[in-house]
Amino acid sequence: MDKLKGVTALQDLDVQGNPLPPGGNQRGRILMRVPSLQKLDELPVTAEDKEAAKEGDPEPPPAE
Repeated sequence: MDKLKGVTALQDLDVQGNPLPPGGNQRGRILMRVPSLQKLDELPVTAEDKEAAKEGDPEPPPAE
């Protein structure tokens, strides 16, 4: 997910069906890395989404 940090102009992203680490706040993790998003997984990004992303969510442990 850290590669998303370099995509600063991205406004619409759909990650449905992609293998993401299980658990936690995936939406928040993505919004922390790409604050320019206006739409994520076909849903508008709200002010509440952005606030929740600021609270952070630790990365899940690596898969064994």
